[in-house]
Amino acid sequence: MKITRMHLSVVQLLIAIMLFLNIDEVEGFSKKDHEELERQLKLLNKPSVKTINTEYEDIYDFLNFYLQPAFDHPLLKNYTYHPQMKPSFAQLKRDKESATSNRSSKIGPRDGGCPMGIVPIRRTTKEDLNRERRFNSIYAGGIFRVSCSFINYFCLS
Repeated sequence: MKITRMHLSVVQLLIAIMLFLNIDEVEGFSKKDHEELERQLKLLNKPSVKTINTEYEDIYDFLNFYLQPAFDHPLLKNYTYHPQMKPSFAQLKRDKESATSNRSSKIGPRDGGCPMGIVPIRRTTKEDLNRERRFNSIYAGGIFRVSCSFINYFCLS
């Protein structure tokens, strides 16, 4: 059987079509996107007193109480800790009992936990920001609030 030039052209065309149909979209980020992620990470991750790695490979930074992310909110910028906000003795005792009964969920170093005035905060990673970006692109505008007289509900549409 003699292969003609037309047969070769048809085979080449079929291979080109098959290759074209098998191309999947690759989701990548431009240099500008990487710079934006780095800028967000610098804003979110504060300088820490101490850093630990958990057994689940999460990284926790121990921050000064007043540097925790909650105080980045404009209404809490000049927040001060008041002595009357300290927990009562009964609450401290109850918290200590519940902490000893549930040691598996403890976050902190094995030598005793956080010192006073220090708060453990999970470090935000690029993967966290990418996951958030993908979620927002999939469900953009799809979350809305449904109010009732006594409870708020949230729905995905």
